[in-house]
Amino acid sequence: MSAPVIGVTVLVACLASSVSAYMLNSGDDKNQQKGATGPTPVTGPTPAASTTPAASTTPAASTTLVAPVASVAPAGINGYQKFVNFVVGVDESECKGKTKTACSIECKYDKGCVGFTHDEEDTCCLANGVGNIGYKEGTDLYLKDVDGFSVSELGDKTGETLATYEDTDLMACGDLCRDTANCGGMSAMNGVCDLKFKNGLSSTYYDTGLQFYTNNNVQSAMVYEFFIEVPHDSTIGHHINDVLVDGIKPPAGSVTLYKDPDRNENTRARHIWDGDASTMAAYNDPQEKTERFMKIVLSSRPNKFTIRYGRPLYAPGWLITENGVEIIKETANRGSDHTPTPIEYDYVLP
Repeated sequence: MSAPVIGVTVLVACLASSVSAYMLNSGDDKNQQKGATGPTPVTGPTPAASTTPAASTTPAASTTLVAPVASVAPAGINGYQKFVNFVVGVDESECKGKTKTACSIECKYDKGCVGFTHDEEDTCCLANGVGNIGYKEGTDLYLKDVDGFSVSELGDKTGETLATYEDTDLMACGDLCRDTANCGGMSAMNGVCDLKFKNGLSSTYYDTGLQFYTNNNVQSAMVYEFFIEVPHDSTIGHHINDVLVDGIKPPAGSVTLYKDPDRNENTRARHIWDGDASTMAAYNDPQEKTERFMKIVLSSRPNKFTIRYGRPLYAPGWLITENGVEIIKETANRGSDHTPTPIEYDYVLP
């Protein structure tokens, strides 16, 4: 009869060993999962081995480089990108006790909200920008997604601003960037929307308060800029009747003047592109060498530009660039003659 007792004893011992091993392995799995949720931040302190939460970092100055790595956790919220253990500056007096889902809904319908922070105690704080980026264990940042755009890091990219809009929510800002030729991305904060030119964007991110979103489907275009290479031969500024593209007035919205005409109350910027030879954009002060005067954005490459001036003495020598590359560089202006009036000159692209 002793043999069965021994068998039962062995069986119980085996089962106890298996249970202990399972409990140990389960504990290890949970610890591994907990430790894998967040990246080691560049700007924040490395978390200590103890379970005491690490203190958040001192707010970064506007010129401080920020390079946190985006961590998209499986337990994220639909419509948001999750940055584990990251926080941004918020108005703590406005924080509320809410679930992540409730917090995400409130942010969704808040025009100025770009995201929110949420901690293990269900504290919900809406964020209108991403300034003062820091590290805080147990608190996560959820940044709004925008269709067709991506976020690889927290912070803003510097570069040429194509246009700035105010009182514009994040989704409308995305629409504006998608519809703007050569918009490489947008920087947004609290209803402010900056559209950035695709070329010349910084490779690093800065803590400016705005969040940069990369446009994944840039609408390509031909951008022509007109700089003064040789100033015209007059004591007053340009007098230009029309700018034509391949002999016809340019498409609506394609021409930008960097300085509005100011010669008299009847002169307007639109007179340069309205196709009406009887109207004129005129300036009091003469334009100076290297001054950027005008930009024309087109969907395809033209054969030539034609500019109609009030007199020959109003025509400078131009430097014209195509997508940032010099294509025409004149070495002289068109002289000091007062006639004929008007006069037009062609600028044929090479």
